[in-house]
Amino acid sequence: MKQTFSVAVTKYIDVTLDTDKLDADFWEEFNSMITDRGGPDNEYLAEHIAWNFVQGDDEFVEGVGDLKEMNISVAEAGSDVSSEVQP
Repeated sequence: MKQTFSVAVTKYIDVTLDTDKLDADFWEEFNSMITDRGGPDNEYLAEHIAWNFVQGDDEFVEGVGDLKEMNISVAEAGSDVSSEVQP
């Protein structure tokens, strides 16, 4: 007999940005590489970095560059797991 579960894994990621590094040149290049956000959007940037971090990109993020060089820190702050049996 087989049993199938639907499992949700939620990770909580802390992202600290050095906003002094996020100048107009940075945003112009970021928006041309990733998506046109229409201007600076630190919340979206934090989401972009966190998503890449959970994918295994903990040193370099496309559109951002080397995280240490950009003085950006990223760390897992916790996680939750829930599951349910599928019919």
